[in-house]
Amino acid sequence: SADRAVAAAADRALTQLGPAISGELARRADELEGEQAKRVEVLLHRIEEAASDLESVDGRATRPLLRKDRIRTTKFTIVGRIVPQNLRFKSRYGEVDVDIADVVAVERQIDDEREDVAKTFSVTGQNLAATKMKTTGISVRRGDRIVVRASGMIRRTPGTSSYVSSPDGSTRFGTHSTDPQILGGTLIARIGTRGKDIKVGSNASFVAKQSGKLTFGVGMRPDYVGRYPFPGEYKVQLRVQRGE
Repeated sequence: SADRAVAAAADRALTQLGPAISGELARRADELEGEQAKRVEVLLHRIEEAASDLESVDGRATRPLLRKDRIRTTKFTIVGRIVPQNLRFKSRYGEVDVDIADVVAVERQIDDEREDVAKTFSVTGQNLAATKMKTTGISVRRGDRIVVRASGMIRRTPGTSSYVSSPDGSTRFGTHSTDPQILGGTLIARIGTRGKDIKVGSNASFVAKQSGKLTFGVGMRPDYVGRYPFPGEYKVQLRVQRGE
């Protein structure tokens, strides 16, 4: 509120609610800007200052989470105290106990699956490289090996018998690109949103030269895109062998 008396009363009421609203306030702080964000930060500070430096859990004195620290998850942000107060890590050198108050940061790569991945899926005539690539949901790193086997066919129009392509492409579908040389109808792959076209065809094995999400599509001559429906599909067997 622009009314200082109203704003002050709201500050007092919120402060009295204490730690129960810390999580909500932290989320608001991330969403707001300017004076509103500053006031929420002040409220969080007051609530944290009001907390006792020593709290009891199961009859034992414990150290609270350090002031101003926050815990960010994939879905929300919270302010509070971590229980238990120490962590045990397993390493190649044995187990190590660490007091939670001594932890500065913890990081996790959510999508960092380093095990080999095998997947089977379809790439249809709607997954043209120029319009909508097929997303595999798999992230690769530079050095990973990608092995692909593909079969099937797509047609230019329903019922046509002369304009047909396999994953290796067809001269009847023109040229998708000249650098690299790729015929229309060829199964291609990309790594990342700005990745270059990689010629795959019906049988390919290549090493990723960059990191990113792996997608597949059908290369097509530009004047065919949006002009024909391309019914049919390529059945793709994919295996990602993780590098070191």
